[in-house]
Amino acid sequence: MTTKRAAIVDVDGTVVDSNYLHVVTWWEAFRQAGRHDPCGRSTGPWASAAAT
Repeated sequence: MTTKRAAIVDVDGTVVDSNYLHVVTWWEAFRQAGRHDPCGRSTGPWASAAAT
């Protein structure tokens, strides 16, 4: 009998509510890159479109 292996990748929160971890990870990546935005406001050319 052969052993079967599998991996489950959940990127949309269906299996586990991982949205919080995505936010924390992105904030840490921006912090390490020297980009601080404590209020979570978007900056850049897309910011005005996202606000509408």
